[in-house]
Amino acid sequence: MKRMNKQSKPRMHRAPAACVALASALGLGLALAGCASSQTGLENRYSTLPPGARTCSFGPAGELVKLQPGERCHAHVVASERVSLTPLQVDRSERYAVTVPPNQYWSDASHTQQPPMGQDGTWLMRRFEDWKRVREAKWFALIATVLDIGTMSRASTLTRDINCNPEFAVTRQGQLGFFPNDAVAPWGDGDTFYRNNHGEIWVEVRRLADDHPVSPDCVAEKDKAGM
Repeated sequence: MKRMNKQSKPRMHRAPAACVALASALGLGLALAGCASSQTGLENRYSTLPPGARTCSFGPAGELVKLQPGERCHAHVVASERVSLTPLQVDRSERYAVTVPPNQYWSDASHTQQPPMGQDGTWLMRRFEDWKRVREAKWFALIATVLDIGTMSRASTLTRDINCNPEFAVTRQGQLGFFPNDAVAPWGDGDTFYRNNHGEIWVEVRRLADDHPVSPDCVAEKDKAGM
């Protein structure tokens, strides 16, 4: 069984530097208390790949691969990456389901939680809802997206909140990717608020039958990171 991100013992976490800057700019004496994430009882956990699970892998020449209807594999998603690209090519009108197996954990600063669920955020985070990368989804929810093959550019408007609805239809050919729904700095640096994230998770991607009905619910129209 593969292990990731095991911490040997609990440790104290300082408030993220970005929160300190916000507190100073806003002149909020108690802002650091809002920025410091509360403990959840999940600290010092690490994610595990389910026994016998097939990982999503590139082809023998490093090319993208396609799942056939009914096939599934597990993709690796890193919390500190603005997007984690999978080795999977998806095409228009194909249907997919994404699920998160048990024992998956990642952290937004010191706040550890289990995906695909998001959170409402601290009182300070709620003051900056407009900075959220996918406005309609909760903070740190697992988001699926489709990018132009071999690039970090968005190929479609598809950004799917997996916690809200794990099944979706692809709108254009591209490369499947995932990310946690964090903030995007208004000064244009899309990585700022991802740098203090921790953890790596596995998600199961399963291709559904081409005539499988899927709901359009929970598809956001814009990813503020430009993807």
